[in-house]
Amino acid sequence: ADGLRDPRPVLWALGTSCFIACYSVIDGIGARVSGSAHGYMVWLSLITSVLIPAFQRVTARGPRQPASMRTRRIGIAAGIMSYAAAWIVIWAMTRAPLPLVSALRETSVVFAVIIGITVFKERVRVFRMASIAMTLAGTALLKIGR
Repeated sequence: ADGLRDPRPVLWALGTSCFIACYSVIDGIGARVSGSAHGYMVWLSLITSVLIPAFQRVTARGPRQPASMRTRRIGIAAGIMSYAAAWIVIWAMTRAPLPLVSALRETSVVFAVIIGITVFKERVRVFRMASIAMTLAGTALLKIGR
């Protein structure tokens, strides 16, 4: 309901979706043009492993708080899973149409909602259920229309 009173969250979401669309197309084309999804991922990893820490150093404000060992372990596990997922998606983009791979990747929203409900005991509202239904319907339509 906040999006109805304040358009900023909706605008941020739309902006994010534009970035996701752009990097999906760039990754798909990059992996195909390079001739190897694995080679593309290695180069992407090398470049981002320099750029991301550099950006963080330039934009960081104030002293850093040390992270606990538990937080570090969770961060490392999440990073490995994210990296593996990106590698699989980029490989899939060399084997299947980009829209289909992108749509299937976005079904992760459904899993996030399921985790939110079962693990974090979040309430399911009508708009959330509608967004899940639209995501699944869009994925099905892409597959049927192929």
